[in-house]
Amino acid sequence: TPPGKTHLADFALEAGSHALVYFADYYGIPYPGDKVDMIAIPDFAWGAMENLGAITYRESALLVDPATATRTELERVAAVIAHELAHMWFGDLVTMKWWNGIWLNEAFATFMEMKCTEAFRPDWKIFLGAAADRAAAMEIDALATTRPVEFPVASPEEANAMFDTLTYEKGSSVLRMLEQYIGEETFRRGIGSYLAAHAYGNTVTDDLWDALEQASGEPVGEIMHGWIYQGGFPQVMVEAAGDQWALRQEQFRYLGEGDGAWKVPVLYDGADGPGRVIVDEPVTIAPGDDALVNAGGSGFYRVRYAPELLETVADRLGELAPEERYSVVSDTWANVLAGEVPAPEFIELVGGLSEESEPAVWRVALTGLAELDRVASSDVQPALAGFVRGLV
Repeated sequence: TPPGKTHLADFALEAGSHALVYFADYYGIPYPGDKVDMIAIPDFAWGAMENLGAITYRESALLVDPATATRTELERVAAVIAHELAHMWFGDLVTMKWWNGIWLNEAFATFMEMKCTEAFRPDWKIFLGAAADRAAAMEIDALATTRPVEFPVASPEEANAMFDTLTYEKGSSVLRMLEQYIGEETFRRGIGSYLAAHAYGNTVTDDLWDALEQASGEPVGEIMHGWIYQGGFPQVMVEAAGDQWALRQEQFRYLGEGDGAWKVPVLYDGADGPGRVIVDEPVTIAPGDDALVNAGGSGFYRVRYAPELLETVADRLGELAPEERYSVVSDTWANVLAGEVPAPEFIELVGGLSEESEPAVWRVALTGLAELDRVASSDVQPALAGFVRGLV
């Protein structure tokens, strides 16, 4: 550290030592260097840089006083440290072949920083907080001007353009979705095999999918192709079909229509408990009393329920897990913005949040209410204000 600031390094040492042990265990491979220096620099162009054995950090991303820091500040330090140490294996031990594969480095390190920080401080509920980052990536990816996660890179300018929300947040969210679909332990085994097979070498995206296919027996490359090589993302439409729920997909756009198609790995709660299904063609599921599409809330897709089905989900909103509540509210608001769901349906939904205790869920609900307040006509505004006062 710079002279006189060593007393601000204790939290970084705690977070760093935890991350080293966590990653060595997760990957099943010892740390691939002889030492680890974490260096605080007063002024630095990036948050940090993953030089093997000598990681450089912006001071504010490494030095912190836990006695006076906010939790947001502590989370940032722990996350940046975990991100850079994740790179010691994923990025340094095994490196992408060319800059088009930068997402292999950055998206995976972003995903692993969350896994590591969740283990470091479970009470921080990191994956719930990350739902806002996923939603931010979706806002960009719902535009006609979006790009694929991976595309050909032929110049330094194009390489620099890869370091954006789609690489980090969409890429890490898609990995989280895949991990939840094939299972956390299966995913971990596949990652360990990938790193062992390509240690001190270079890889392309398909090398990762091949390792995960071998570990899971699932057609991972086929599933993931659309998520990486085309821009945009789907929406899963849920409608009643007799005593079944019918699921189909269409591309989600705020304006206009898209013609993208994906193999959507959907987790759901149904009549027979937790289930999973790939939605490429229309499929049906047996819903049961506690039915929910995108169970766990980790999917990088929107869900739009038919009005009567949204009502049934809204009636038990408080019984859902926090990430699920976030997704239901976020998806409904996104569809209001897209002009597909009437604003009263959103208002009725968030009316069920009076006992909500998670700031992340309140944030997405209040974002929608604030926008409605901004556009509401003067004769409607007093009623909307009264509703919000009653809710909060």
